[in-house]
Amino acid sequence: MRLLHTINLAQNNLTGDIPPQLVNLLHVSCLNLSWNQLTGVVPDGFFRLEQWIGATLRFDNNSGLERNVTFGPPVIAHEGSQPADGRSWTLKMILTVDGFLALIDAYALLLYLRIRKPKKEKNEPVPMCEPSSEFSVSVEVLRKATNNFHEDNIVGHGARSIVYKGMVGVGQIAVKVLRKENAERSRELLLRELHTMGSVRHRNVLRILAVCPEMDSLVLEFMPFSSLEFYLYKMVGRVCLSWDTRFKILVGIAQGLVYLHREHQETIIHCDLKPSNILLDADFEPKVADFGIAKYVHAGTSGDASMCGLCGTTGYIPPEYAWASLASTKGDVFSFGIVLLETLTARKPYGNWDVEEGQPGSLVELVKSAYPDKIMSILDANMVALELVGGLYRQEVTLVMKIGLLCTQDDPRNRPDMIDVLNMLTEIKIQRYTEAENDKLPDVHELANSPTVWDFEENQTSPILRMTEETRLEDWIARRQSWRN
Repeated sequence: MRLLHTINLAQNNLTGDIPPQLVNLLHVSCLNLSWNQLTGVVPDGFFRLEQWIGATLRFDNNSGLERNVTFGPPVIAHEGSQPADGRSWTLKMILTVDGFLALIDAYALLLYLRIRKPKKEKNEPVPMCEPSSEFSVSVEVLRKATNNFHEDNIVGHGARSIVYKGMVGVGQIAVKVLRKENAERSRELLLRELHTMGSVRHRNVLRILAVCPEMDSLVLEFMPFSSLEFYLYKMVGRVCLSWDTRFKILVGIAQGLVYLHREHQETIIHCDLKPSNILLDADFEPKVADFGIAKYVHAGTSGDASMCGLCGTTGYIPPEYAWASLASTKGDVFSFGIVLLETLTARKPYGNWDVEEGQPGSLVELVKSAYPDKIMSILDANMVALELVGGLYRQEVTLVMKIGLLCTQDDPRNRPDMIDVLNMLTEIKIQRYTEAENDKLPDVHELANSPTVWDFEENQTSPILRMTEETRLEDWIARRQSWRN
């Protein structure tokens, strides 16, 4: 809460008494509680404590308050702060303390953004918030949180930014700071990331907490378990991810992409999905991050977004982006397929294994050459060794590998949508628990819109899930001609 400079809770239909804890906020220079249904007495501390001298206080238009007053200069309202007509956009922060404001996480910072955007040109960046914005923080606060941006607090860096961890109260935050090199382009991407991340709300998409306009920085959720890339390639001693954990991560990524592609008010194409942009929380729940080059597709359009130049990271860029001027959700599907295959094999898309003459030179080609009979030979050896104790779910791995091949087909028209990918992964998960709970064959049917056909056979010990011959890659393509645009 001490990060806050401005609290604007006007016109939120808030009821009850004003919590006295608010008077203890040290840095708030503007508190706007007008046009609500508050009752009781305005706490005396607002009128006698030193930190509130000169502050803007608005309690007007609360008929139940005994002190229905306004102090200080008028608050400059955002466009749309008057009764909404459905066309303006509103940026509001909703906080609750002791039943009135909601304490956020351990460090008491919660920002809930509700953005309604007017019609705009595609991918038009929004201005960086002014220092008086409801969710802005000062440089001083971030310096204190990160020990003056000490190098020991660096948890990640890229071509355009450095990410620091910081402490606020008893909780941690991540601070993404622009590099000085190529500042103009970097700031443009930061603005786009702010615009995109500020409007999303999903457990598998990284959340923005605040901004620091003075130094072009974003305050983000801190992910204590770093990234998927870190666990696949950089972890000292290679603390191995189990098959269950990898499967959970893949399902979470798919859920995040389904939200971006289908459930958000406007379709968002990530354009740079890769293991380093998949962050992991303390429960290994994945969060899709880094929306600097994300594209919007507005409702009623073709489903594609304009693209300037080749965007993304080599190895994860779908082949059609080399010649097409449009990005599409099928491009994200391709990138997801590469991430899936990496997660199973701990091999990068190109060149991190010894390629002999005549052997596959890319990860996709390697998997195709090994599928289905030799896939055990290309899986992450650490995962295989770990699972030998409890029994590796070979059938599940085979099916998931199949999904990766479907996602990485050259022709985007032949790739499934992310909702189909999620359905297939869900079917695999359902089958596991069905077999564990019932000593009989489950009654399984093909999920709606799912391109996968399942068949079952019983051996001497337990049911075995396998793909029928009809689900071979070539036949699947033939059966799904209706997916072609």
